[in-house]
Amino acid sequence: MEWSVLIEGSELEIRMVESLLKENDIPYIIETCDDVTPRAIFGSSALVQVKVPKDLLEKAKKILEGIQNE
Repeated sequence: MEWSVLIEGSELEIRMVESLLKENDIPYIIETCDDVTPRAIFGSSALVQVKVPKDLLEKAKKILEGIQNE
């Protein structure tokens, strides 16, 4: 299965996205990014990525857009 990055963010942001994906039965994986230097300089937590199957990327984006527009 080919995975595509849906969103990058802090662990807190990712947990909210994870909840939405679970509610909508969209499979996902969470990975910590290797290159966190810019975030470390500003004191942020590690950057994390949520990846979804490439064929479900557009559906997942629409779900996130719907939440952001509320």
